[in-house]
Amino acid sequence: MLRAMLGNFQIDRCGQSDLREALTLVLRSLPADQRAPLVDSLAKLRGEPLGAFDALLVAKQSGKIAAAAWGQPQSGKGCSLWPPQATSGEPSVELSAELIQRVTAIADKAGVALIQTLAEHRHGPLHAALVASGFVDLAELRYLQWKPQSTYPSPPAHSVSFEPFDDGRQARLERITSRTYLGTLDFPELDGMREVRDVLHGYKSVGEYDPELWSYIRSNGEDVGVLLLAEHPDSRQLELVYVGVAPEARGRGLGVVAVSEAQRVACERRVLRLVLAVDARNKPAQDIYHRAGLREWARRHAYLRKNGAPPPVG
Repeated sequence: MLRAMLGNFQIDRCGQSDLREALTLVLRSLPADQRAPLVDSLAKLRGEPLGAFDALLVAKQSGKIAAAAWGQPQSGKGCSLWPPQATSGEPSVELSAELIQRVTAIADKAGVALIQTLAEHRHGPLHAALVASGFVDLAELRYLQWKPQSTYPSPPAHSVSFEPFDDGRQARLERITSRTYLGTLDFPELDGMREVRDVLHGYKSVGEYDPELWSYIRSNGEDVGVLLLAEHPDSRQLELVYVGVAPEARGRGLGVVAVSEAQRVACERRVLRLVLAVDARNKPAQDIYHRAGLREWARRHAYLRKNGAPPPVG
């Protein structure tokens, strides 16, 4: 059993008797009505290297939980870090770093390919603890939304079609998706970090997977990109999970057409909003989204750690 001491804190894997208290603490930034569905969704994971609560750690003081952190397994050999939360105040950099490093050690040993987390700021104790634990301050995420209307921006006339994905032809999807990653401006650091089949497996875990919402973008009889959408029935949202165009087809307005198609589907499905996240460095994509009427509603900073990444020296 993993166990360590840091000052007056005893750090250990969370036991069954402490599970509810630890999850309530570590997920307290999440609206209460979203916590149970998140935990329930873990039952859908199959064949992932990390167990549901293998990396849920608690720091106890005098036998009581004082802080907790969780490495939540994700489809495709991924992991989301829920940063340390303390029962009183903000945990120190030392305690946060110790909890984070023990979460990452468990994830590394299990065979998780990468760990991601989000933070509101690029400063403060959490930033320092993440950097000390081998995380890279990757980029700023811009969260955008569009509320369906009776009309929406019409795409320019274009000989483009959208062909639904066939679960029986996975290799075809992997080939074109891999091509869309070449020279991408959306988190280029992630390219090659995982097998494309694992990345796609991760995309399928977003919202409620429906193959009818996954499409090949076709032009002149060829696959030139993908448009992957997912519905969130509980919140009545449609998420644009990923849109990508192969290098040889860029600069022809296909991104505009793809976003318009996502808006059409949002209207057809009668959702409350279309949502997506975009790398703040990707100015061309932001311009497309802005022209289509999407507006920013939040920002977060994305941090990433590869399996076995050492903490910085010095």
